[in-house]
Amino acid sequence: MEMRIITLIFFSLMMNSCISKKEVSNDIELKIQNEIVRNNGMLTMLIINNTQCNYYLPILNSPESEKWKFMLSAKENSFFFLYMCTYNAEEAPINWYTPNCFNEHLLDEESNKLNALWEQKKKNIGITDLILIPAGETITIEIPVKLHLDISKYCFWEIENYKEEDKLLISFRYPDKSLHTISDFITLNTIKALKQKGYRLYDKSMESNKVILIK
Repeated sequence: MEMRIITLIFFSLMMNSCISKKEVSNDIELKIQNEIVRNNGMLTMLIINNTQCNYYLPILNSPESEKWKFMLSAKENSFFFLYMCTYNAEEAPINWYTPNCFNEHLLDEESNKLNALWEQKKKNIGITDLILIPAGETITIEIPVKLHLDISKYCFWEIENYKEEDKLLISFRYPDKSLHTISDFITLNTIKALKQKGYRLYDKSMESNKVILIK
């Protein structure tokens, strides 16, 4: 039951983030450099700090994190990940969809292993796991793009009916954060080390430009 609830909450959180119309900040900008992105490929994104402050972004970007974002609690997901938002030719958001990840009895050894890895990882998230962006600087990150993702042998997610769409667009969204809940996700030692280096959490939402996605 717990896995099904978490998955449902993630689905709702993802969609609400992608259709949100609330104002986003330009203090830090996300800019996809590719004019066209291919499914199962990589895109290059610039993160541009337009301020005089040093910020850190709690974005996990590893092979495991691709799957983790579909498995974690809504609060963890909102804190640690960028959301890939997909749109049709009319720029209407398209849902993520799964036919089987709601079935608890189908959870297998691979899913349990991923959960165990996360439980271990979240206790040891350090500065090197975060994105540090000094005042006035720009950094580059590479992000995998997938319209279909196998979580385990019995569970996958994909963009709903994406094969039937004539044209697809994608963007990435960074959800806003609560400054009062940092210690719920990052250890006090890491928070202290970030302060000593002069970095603060960037807590405002932001969204990248949209680019064409080829299936």
